[in-house]
Amino acid sequence: MMNILRYALLLLLCFSLSPAFAQQRERGYWDAGFNWGFYMANNHTANFYNGSGENDINRVVGNFYIKEDIVRELDHTYDTADIELPSDMGYKAAMSVGFHGSYHIAQGLAIFFQATYAKLKATDFFVINYNDIQFPTNTVESYKLCPIQGVEERTFIDVGIRRSYVINSITDFFFETGFNFTNTIVKEHKIEIGELIYSIKNNYKDTPYVPNTNYQTYDIRQGGIGWGTMFSLGTNFYFSEQLSLQVAATGYYNTTKLPGYEKFALQFNPTVRLIFQNL
Repeated sequence: MMNILRYALLLLLCFSLSPAFAQQRERGYWDAGFNWGFYMANNHTANFYNGSGENDINRVVGNFYIKEDIVRELDHTYDTADIELPSDMGYKAAMSVGFHGSYHIAQGLAIFFQATYAKLKATDFFVINYNDIQFPTNTVESYKLCPIQGVEERTFIDVGIRRSYVINSITDFFFETGFNFTNTIVKEHKIEIGELIYSIKNNYKDTPYVPNTNYQTYDIRQGGIGWGTMFSLGTNFYFSEQLSLQVAATGYYNTTKLPGYEKFALQFNPTVRLIFQNL
């Protein structure tokens, strides 16, 4: 972790010492605008939703009362030991939206703040291998593919420094780097078996489900605030003194704080920013 911090601080120092271009725009003003893009999350954390670990699928499909309904739906019996979970889940690319603001402290040098939101979905299938109710010793292999899905929200807060270089009178090239904080919240984790839909998100702690009882649920927050570094490469196209369009490719090297999947990983977020200048 210390190596990451040293690397980020070294980049910031290099930016502050780089020579400014005399022909660049004046300092001492604010820019602000909005960004839209596609967030491509690292698939490492998607396996949080594969039905093992914190949200164990057996808590639902192995429950005596729920199992009765599933057996009726399948018209077959099954053993939880014969359920095969996905091992390589992945996220779908998600749309991201956010706010971007910067203050120009010198020609070609600015500090910036950025907040971005994305809603991610991980989907796959698990397999139920089942037996015939009337002939449980039947050796013919029978199985059913059942969808499993997780939905999470991520909010990114980026603070850093931007260095820009003039290409021509209406175009700049820029590089950004800084620190990132990512708040991750699990919103949904469910399975589908035929017409039956069950949440497998652990809102019950160790309390098993019993029908027609007032068993207590808990508002358990899965996720948390991770941290890391970010970097962007982009081009700024000036339409006027008040309006510009930035096209940027942003990479994150950060943690996401999902239980059991908290290591650092790379994420990518190409964006387009509409920026209002000289505020």
